[in-house]
Amino acid sequence: MRCYLLLILHCLLSCDRVYCSADTPYPTSRSGSGCTTDVVDQSYCTADTDDCARRNIPDKAIKSSEKSKTAPKNLKLVYFNGRGRAEVSRLILVAAGEQFEDVRLETFLPEEKAKTPFGQLPVLEIDGKMYAQSVAIATYLAREFGFYGETNLDALRIDEIVQLTQEIMNAAYTAYFYEPDGNKQAELLLELQEQQFPRYLGYYEKLLKDSGTSYFVGNSLTLADLIVYDAVFSFLQRGYSIEGFPRVEALCQLVESLPNIQTYVTQRQKTPF
Repeated sequence: MRCYLLLILHCLLSCDRVYCSADTPYPTSRSGSGCTTDVVDQSYCTADTDDCARRNIPDKAIKSSEKSKTAPKNLKLVYFNGRGRAEVSRLILVAAGEQFEDVRLETFLPEEKAKTPFGQLPVLEIDGKMYAQSVAIATYLAREFGFYGETNLDALRIDEIVQLTQEIMNAAYTAYFYEPDGNKQAELLLELQEQQFPRYLGYYEKLLKDSGTSYFVGNSLTLADLIVYDAVFSFLQRGYSIEGFPRVEALCQLVESLPNIQTYVTQRQKTPF
């Protein structure tokens, strides 16, 4: 129970305190000795699973650029058993119809932590080689599988939205977990719900209006759409509202209606973060 509570403590609203910079260390027990390792390996897509065979999505929906001709053969995404900072990467892979091993950890020992590049999760193993940092992983996957626009200006807009989203998620994490004073925390949470979240929804609403399409960039799905969808989903899970922001609501409905995403979201395990 101690380990499980610590695990939840390290993840909130699909981010951590330093979501916009570096990923945090794995949770360990308060004694520092760690907990018994209990690894849950839930492979979303494997070569011998019919349900996970690549599904066809209209080119307009997912191909914002040419898919890499040197796409990796074996992908393993390792994170805790939650959405957290790995969910955007999962969504990219799911939307692309790519097969990957979705490894979810309930606990993690110090010796396992030492095997990762920076002692942090998530990590992505590409053909056996390990890489870290959640945003770097998501960016790589978006580029690799055609979710990063068609021009440098497209990529600039996507990066802008990714960093914007990191700001609000980081603010949420701070408000929920890193303010020790109870009264101050209550103020931060109220500000988050009544001021900050609506303000960022307003930013998204304007960006969608300016794009002139149903997506943030062009006429196809990109990393920008997926990261905003995931962030908004996390807030909605905690009772926040997006009423009054019709374009944001329409975007989220659009993303969730894509065949691969719809199947994945319907089937994924419900977790506290």
